[in-house]
Amino acid sequence: MTSIAVLGATGQLGSHVTRQVLDRGWELSVAVRSPNKLSEDVAGRARVISFDLDAVPLDELARFVHGHDALVCCAGYVTQGQGFVALIDRVVSAIEFIPAHARPVCWFLGGAALLGLDTRGRRGVDLPKIRHMS
Repeated sequence: MTSIAVLGATGQLGSHVTRQVLDRGWELSVAVRSPNKLSEDVAGRARVISFDLDAVPLDELARFVHGHDALVCCAGYVTQGQGFVALIDRVVSAIEFIPAHARPVCWFLGGAALLGLDTRGRRGVDLPKIRHMS
């Protein structure tokens, strides 16, 4: 069975992603700051972990992500500027704790796709397409 981890599951975009995961019958894990903001359906059908992405130790975030087929990051608001960049950097750094062969496919949705990746000016939206998961 496909297993998906979602960050930012209580937000507008994240709530749509979690609904799609559950509608497909996939295994869902969510990490949220406020579990009480999850719908009853999601809370009852998902593995729910509570932590603040701005403060969780990177190894703990890596343990949450490890073992999933995909990570979908919907967390943060691009309007937070440098704070948003720092949050996405934390997520990427945590993923790097996982051995390369065991890392899930990672999707960064929303504003993260517009972040600069390197000094050559590449952005998240410039990355090659990700393989299809069914």
